[in-house]
Amino acid sequence: MTEPAKPPTRTPTLRWRVLLVIVLAAIVPTVIVGVLAIVRARGDVEREVHRGALAHIRALGAALDGTLQDARRTVEFAAATWADEPEDQRKTQLLARRLRRDVPIVSSLSILDVDGQLRHGDPVPPGVDVGSHSFGGYIGDAQHANGKTIVNLVVQARGRTGELMGVFVASLDLEFVRDVIAAARLGEGARVVVVDGAGVPVAASTAGLGTASLAGVDPAVDRALASSVEGTLTASGWVSAYRNLSSYQSLRGVRWAILHQQPEAEAYALARRTTRDTLIIGGAALALALALGVWFATRLTRPLAALARRADAIAAGSGDGGPTIEGPGEI
Repeated sequence: MTEPAKPPTRTPTLRWRVLLVIVLAAIVPTVIVGVLAIVRARGDVEREVHRGALAHIRALGAALDGTLQDARRTVEFAAATWADEPEDQRKTQLLARRLRRDVPIVSSLSILDVDGQLRHGDPVPPGVDVGSHSFGGYIGDAQHANGKTIVNLVVQARGRTGELMGVFVASLDLEFVRDVIAAARLGEGARVVVVDGAGVPVAASTAGLGTASLAGVDPAVDRALASSVEGTLTASGWVSAYRNLSSYQSLRGVRWAILHQQPEAEAYALARRTTRDTLIIGGAALALALALGVWFATRLTRPLAALARRADAIAAGSGDGGPTIEGPGEI
């Protein structure tokens, strides 16, 4: 009893082989070019976002630091002038009025003697260290009171011989920080935040940050306060550029930080659109290549199949040659 003949296995036809070659020839360059375009676009957008944010906070930080340093130098000059004649009440009053006129951000001014007793001006704000542990003075951290944000500037008044004659305590109204930030043009979803040395927000371009310290909460704030140079950080869905204000000064800089923050989805929206457009164009090009490949493969393999049938007929001894075979090129 003979075994039933096995059905012949179907081998891929010539047309499908040619089509496979054409498809591979179309897919490989498309995929390589598409991946390179997407990676390049992403890298370019990231670099431009970082450069733009850093340039922005450089300008804003320089303006803020310049205002604070001008206020400090003016108060220092007034303190040195007062130290020459601390007992002259008339000159002291004129000096205080001139100081308020020249530095409009001064909301209150207290002049103390060496023992810390008030000699002239407003009452000393509570919790102010009169500078016993700081030669020359300092700019403190931000304080929120009565709906305003202020910072205390403490300057030691020393005579020409260096003898300590008293202390100037000036409270600076930080509304000017909000004015500077409000005038800035920001991108979609972006914000600018200024924090003091403890991470407490001094001012922000958007509401809702509150008055609680951001230290230990926002990693960008921690990085900014701990760094002496500018930099960028992507964390928690935000792209942040930061700079410490102390980096603007070589002597007694203000240990504050300014940050430009933007949601990652908004910051890299251009890269995402470029990726989408690249995929659409690549898919359309691939579909067109497949359609043309099917057409060319059919046109190329049809006469070859006819030639194969003619050869089989001749090999079988059939005298009928059949119709004339027509094909492109050498076929």
